Amino acid sequence: MCPSEQVSLTEFLCYFTKYQMLREIEKRILIIDDAAETREELHEMIAKQYECESSASYELALLESHEKSFLILLMRASLYQALDVEKINILKAANPNAVLILFGSRENFSFSPDEIFDFLTLPIEEEKLFFSIQKALKFCELLELKRNYQDHLEEAREKQLAEFSKTLEKTEAIYQNILKAIMQALEIRNCEPYGHSERIVTFSLRIGYELGLDKDTLKTLELGAILHDIGKIAIPDYILRKPSQTNEEEWKKMMLHPLYGQRMLKNIPFLEKAIKAVVQHHERWDGKGYPFGLKGEEIDICARILAVADAFDSMTSDETYRLGSSYEEAITRMEKLAGTQFDPAIVEALKNIPKEDWEILHELSLKEKKELTSYQAIVSELVYSKSRVDTIH
Repeated sequence: MCPSEQVSLTEFLCYFTKYQMLREIEKRILIIDDAAETREELHEMIAKQYECESSASYELALLESHEKSFLILLMRASLYQALDVEKINILKAANPNAVLILFGSRENFSFSPDEIFDFLTLPIEEEKLFFSIQKALKFCELLELKRNYQDHLEEAREKQLAEFSKTLEKTEAIYQNILKAIMQALEIRNCEPYGHSERIVTFSLRIGYELGLDKDTLKTLELGAILHDIGKIAIPDYILRKPSQTNEEEWKKMMLHPLYGQRMLKNIPFLEKAIKAVVQHHERWDGKGYPFGLKGEEIDICARILAVADAFDSMTSDETYRLGSSYEEAITRMEKLAGTQFDPAIVEALKNIPKEDWEILHELSLKEKKELTSYQAIVSELVYSKSRVDTIH
């Protein structure tokens, strides 16, 4: 390694370390509530784990924001409603990296998902409060990581092309590991069968191999499968974890998660192709999906594969309220949906994959927790080992 490469890597690691330290320092929460009793109760709960300040009014909150930077603003909904657009923008400008969590009564109160991150109803349970805070911090960390990545990328553009290429590879490797950690955090939050996230990746890759996709497309498919539901970070818990069926308003908000995922990941060069799979994985072959109503081959091939893999795993997995279907039952259901919900060619590829492959991948998905490349290794080893056996026989 030449001296210039050593300096570049050292500078990057130093920069990344500073980001990690900054991330810890800035985990401050500001409570804005004109009800003294509730304000004090919230402060007492939050102060157990995080640095916390409290204000009784918008004006006092603004003063606090000039002295310190906050990552979460926890505000009474009635106070928020009383503010005009200008005051809201001033408060946001004073805390540019902050997310807003409101609390109070949902009666006669409506909001856009773009305005606030979450809504907590009174009385606030401590467990729900900390769950919302942890979710907000994960969201902020992802956005800060993206800003950090872009800043470093801009610096790298000013250097020699060869050095830039090597630095970018190192940056992507670190970024991929963090994406893996975020995916594992989402597993805990989402009410899905254990191992679902891993199976979406390996099932999608197995279909990709069956279709004969090239190496680059398989890598795009892998990243898209890992990140397909990352936009759910921005969906409030009262919707995402609701035990009963969502109403029309809640479902409209849930349908925004592909767009949230697209917004989180855009402008990250090595994820550019995978973003299509993230934003299009709920489109349907007949054009009745969301968010764009694309149909047929207008839909990205990776998104079409994801849709089939996701549905097949959901059908065959046990959940708290039902047992999963058998392999044969699931295949029959998928055949009926071919040409309407799913691409017929991909359903046909699904049918051509031996049942034992699905059983092996299902078992492995409950055990494997390795680097991103391990998913490729698992599926390629399965495919090529079977090819050798078939050739011998």
